[in-house]
Amino acid sequence: MKTKTVTKKKDSTTMKLTASSATEKQTAELKKSKSSSFEELMTSLTESIENGRQEDVKRAISSVITHEFGGKEWDHIFSKYHVLIQYDDTTMKRIDADNIYRALKKSGSAKEKEILLILYSFGGDIASAYLISKLCREYTKKRFIIAIPRMAKSAATLICCGGDEIHMGSLSELGPLDPQINRLPALGLKNTIRQIAETVSEFPKASHLFAEYLAKTIPAIDFGYYDRIVDTASQYARRLMLKRCNKPKDCDIQKITTRLVYDYSDHGFVIDKSEAMEIFGRDVVKIDTEEYSFANAIYSLLRLMDRVCEPKYKFYFIGKYDAINSVGLIPAKKT
Repeated sequence: MKTKTVTKKKDSTTMKLTASSATEKQTAELKKSKSSSFEELMTSLTESIENGRQEDVKRAISSVITHEFGGKEWDHIFSKYHVLIQYDDTTMKRIDADNIYRALKKSGSAKEKEILLILYSFGGDIASAYLISKLCREYTKKRFIIAIPRMAKSAATLICCGGDEIHMGSLSELGPLDPQINRLPALGLKNTIRQIAETVSEFPKASHLFAEYLAKTIPAIDFGYYDRIVDTASQYARRLMLKRCNKPKDCDIQKITTRLVYDYSDHGFVIDKSEAMEIFGRDVVKIDTEEYSFANAIYSLLRLMDRVCEPKYKFYFIGKYDAINSVGLIPAKKT
């Protein structure tokens, strides 16, 4: 009896080891196959770029992205969230809001899921940012979540004001709400005018020189516009925060907007994860989460696409991860 029992245990152990070896072998073969497929897709992409056919390039990029994120690894993310991506290191424009709107309209079940926006942007038009945040809020009955793999500056920070949660990591950064006019920060221009006024009061004989300089560089009608555009950014931020599921108190909203608009001296100031948590609160800013890891994986792949396209195209990606029309290509200017 003992001999039979020992034999059964040995057989059971052998079967487990054999099954484990088989699983490891299958995993290795799957990884090899996936790696091989990725290389083939990348080869197809580089050939399309060399041939100069934009539609083929877009199709090839879409195939690479779908291949990398269409498997089981991130299934739990896609089952929980309606995932949108805004990857763009050019200037945010009204058409970006159109692209987000198109992606939301095409997904009829989006409202039944939480929305996860992967956001990488240097900022731009604040009206576009307001509309994007407002759209994401409108098209979900649940929460609007934002994950920031790297930068979400200026107008992109305004988008974050509407998020129920902002997921950040060590390289994530927000920025001051400092809208730009002709690529110059509005508050910076206002402060420059103030400094000129102070200098003129100190050196009144040079007043005509400063007057000529201002007349040549800044139209008089724009002076009041600087104040108005800064106030507009504050109003947009307040309205977005009031729509959040975890709506802050009025006094906290005022405190947040004042800090984002007026407390930073430089347009490019880095607001890291710790400072963002101080501003928005622990219930909003989440650190080193799975959502952040997912956003980082998306960013890394899109950054690769950006570099591959770089010689001939400026690449951006706005919309659903598996939609060809989310891919944007701007032909590089010939020098």
